[in-house]
Amino acid sequence: LFGKDWRESAARGFGEVLDAIQDLAIRFTHCLVCSECNSADGKIKRKFQNEIDSKFSFTASEIGRVVRPQPHRDHDIDFSKAFEIWQSARDGFLTRLKIVDQLLNDLGNGRLMRERHGTMGARPMWTIMGSAELLSKAFRQEAKDSERIRLLSDLRSEFLARSTSRDSAALPRTVTSTNPTGPTDAEYAKYIDPVSTKRWGATPPDWRCPICARSKRQILRKSNKGKWSGGIREHREYLEETDADTIEKRLLLFPNFRNEHWVAGTKTTHICADCASVGGHVVQRDRSLGDPYLTLQDIQDCIIQSGPHRRHEIDIDLAGQRIAQNEAYWSASAALDAYNSLLSKFNHKMEWWSKDGIPRAEIVADLCEDLRVYNHIADTADQEALVGWILKQKQLLSDDE
Repeated sequence: LFGKDWRESAARGFGEVLDAIQDLAIRFTHCLVCSECNSADGKIKRKFQNEIDSKFSFTASEIGRVVRPQPHRDHDIDFSKAFEIWQSARDGFLTRLKIVDQLLNDLGNGRLMRERHGTMGARPMWTIMGSAELLSKAFRQEAKDSERIRLLSDLRSEFLARSTSRDSAALPRTVTSTNPTGPTDAEYAKYIDPVSTKRWGATPPDWRCPICARSKRQILRKSNKGKWSGGIREHREYLEETDADTIEKRLLLFPNFRNEHWVAGTKTTHICADCASVGGHVVQRDRSLGDPYLTLQDIQDCIIQSGPHRRHEIDIDLAGQRIAQNEAYWSASAALDAYNSLLSKFNHKMEWWSKDGIPRAEIVADLCEDLRVYNHIADTADQEALVGWILKQKQLLSDDE
């Protein structure tokens, strides 16, 4: 539209003006609707593909006027009513197109420049200083360095999970051949795992999955389309912190996590793709479980039956129970992240400020103030003891980092 080298020739403030044009052109902003209502727009335009402009979209309220929802089936659509809505909205839609064409032409010709000095503009500034945004920032600041920050971040995904999950859903039993055949020598030699080509190539032929004990060749299975699939995945398992002094210090620094488990790092193990997908299968049926975490032993316990060149048969109820029991590990992982971040921050500040010639006592005093303000540690002796201890620690890393 603006030529091959439009970035070099664009007028000042090109992006900001383009955003303003977009706001002027759209008939509605983002709106959360069910998939059936969303697909109704496309069904109507397909039926009237010669009459309704493909760039036109029905608003949520307009879709609500033409659909007749029924439980557990596609919506019925009043196509006559939908076409009447298009006819009534057509003039306004065409007016928008004319405005956009004119403004884009003027923008491309450099007649709609905008200076970038000053604030970001009325709308962004209003958004930043709006009560909703300020309240959101206040919640997040208050929840910093606690597991509540994850709860705030997951509100939308949890809402979507509850709106789409099915009560008492069960995995259908997998119908497999009683004697599935494996790949030929030529097929096996030619196969490359599309997910992790390097890991597949680096894994020796005598490798076996530590959970299901199948060999590298046995984990391959043929899809309904006749294509071979299978691979080797990384599984990270949390390592428990056992040092009592470290646990005591971390509890003092970060008391607002659940602290049912204390994580010192992670250990990586290579397992087959079928074992790695056990948790994912469960969450597909019950999205309220969130991110699944299963130990190697959990996965092994949940496999009812496994065999060469076939999917595992999974105890879906037991897997769901184990995921729910392990949910506290996400809080423990977040606590470890907060702890590692503090170690990194303090050590970097000591290193760089020392290079700038700032006396150590002055740096320690500043770090003590950080603990007072951000970690709510009021006692001066506790502050100084913790700063000395933190500066002696090495950042906890998993064995593969």
